[in-house]
Amino acid sequence: MVKSAEARIKAYSQKIDADVIRSRISALKDSMVEKATVKQTELATIQADIKSELEDLGVPPEFTVPFLRIAMRLYGLTNKHKGNM
Repeated sequence: MVKSAEARIKAYSQKIDADVIRSRISALKDSMVEKATVKQTELATIQADIKSELEDLGVPPEFTVPFLRIAMRLYGLTNKHKGNM
């Protein structure tokens, strides 16, 4: 069955109601904060480990940030493509 433009517009307009969005975010807030806490802790640990390793190898401090950027990019790509292998 093909929906008319009016039916599609009505459905769309109902989805963007501010009260509905606010209640959905409120319902998911605890879960979102929990996932963000795990992820931020993991990122902080990875960065601290990389920085420590760079210091042990005698890498000058001005090169630390570029290495951390590369590491975070690789981390993001790894997570993005985790299930695609």
